[in-house]
Amino acid sequence: MSVRLKLALSYAGLLMLTGAVLLAVVWVFLLRYVPHDAIVVSALDVPSNFIEPADLFIPGRYDLWRAFAPKAGAAMGFLLVFGLVGGWFLAGRMLAPLARITDATRLAATGSLSHRIQLEGRSDEFRELADAFDAMLARLETHVAEQQRFAANASHELRTPLTTLSLAIQLYDRQASMTPALADITRTGIAQLQALVDRVLAFDLGLAPPAAEQSPPIMPVRLLPLLEEIIESYQPIASAKGVYFDMHVPPELTGVAHIPSLGRALHEVVDNAVRYSEGGRVTLAAQLHDGHALLSISDEGPGIPYEERDRLFEAFYRGSGARALSATPGTGLGLSIARRDIEALGGRIWLEESSPHGSTICVAIPAASLDDVPVYEGLRERLVNA
Repeated sequence: MSVRLKLALSYAGLLMLTGAVLLAVVWVFLLRYVPHDAIVVSALDVPSNFIEPADLFIPGRYDLWRAFAPKAGAAMGFLLVFGLVGGWFLAGRMLAPLARITDATRLAATGSLSHRIQLEGRSDEFRELADAFDAMLARLETHVAEQQRFAANASHELRTPLTTLSLAIQLYDRQASMTPALADITRTGIAQLQALVDRVLAFDLGLAPPAAEQSPPIMPVRLLPLLEEIIESYQPIASAKGVYFDMHVPPELTGVAHIPSLGRALHEVVDNAVRYSEGGRVTLAAQLHDGHALLSISDEGPGIPYEERDRLFEAFYRGSGARALSATPGTGLGLSIARRDIEALGGRIWLEESSPHGSTICVAIPAASLDDVPVYEGLRERLVNA
């Protein structure tokens, strides 16, 4: 039985019940005062000055009921038909938005995510349901598009080191004297593949937001020890490139974050700064601003061309010019991972400025005003236990 038929029967039943209640009221409060049997008064007993001489008939309860019952039955039948027809029509009008939502659901089930219900009219429960469904479709369409773009970019990026390794193997088969050079090419290709797979896994696992019951624990963390450990991990690479760190972070500055996520994001930003710097300084500064812990990481690298700045945080973007021609151009996933992690913490990350002499990336996360911040645990241990 359809919902529309159930509603129509409900409307008809309600009308029938109302009619029955009215009949009961008539019976209880009117007919109960009528004599049970009819009364006939002879004309001789009626004063001539009161009415014309004639027998007076006063109907009894049965007489009134016999005259009233057919009319009441006809009225109840009318109410039944009217309730069914009117209820069917009203139920159809009320359920029309639900039919549109059902059609949109069927379209989405076939893979068409671009359709929107766009239910018009005043705000009610159906309108709220349709708007929520449209918002879900929009998020799902964006997510699927990101997955498709991610898969296409990943397959493209994987071809480059694989092609290099294939050519190296072919050269080795033909010219055994080139073994040392081919070994270097092979090691480089394997390193690129390993880095790419690690970044792909880190990025892909974070495309879908975690369920509420699996949300990462958020806690206050002092930023200075966290940044010091990140800098320490990059000291060997930075020293080999002639890059030096300069840090200006208040020791009491505290943010609210999931430590492994924040550490991973800052790792990516610092890695980006060190990777594209050939000498010079990488400056890390932080301050409290408008309820947020504001961090800035500045480098003295080649900068980001103006026309490419909007794509800086896109997956697999590696830039052009000096950045793309760097000795270690990277996978193009680092800043995408950083943006995903920072936004998951309720923060923001953006390119503050860029010139041919360097770039500055800013990160803002909610700040904590707690004095009893727990003792900081090492980031490596946090990453292992996350």
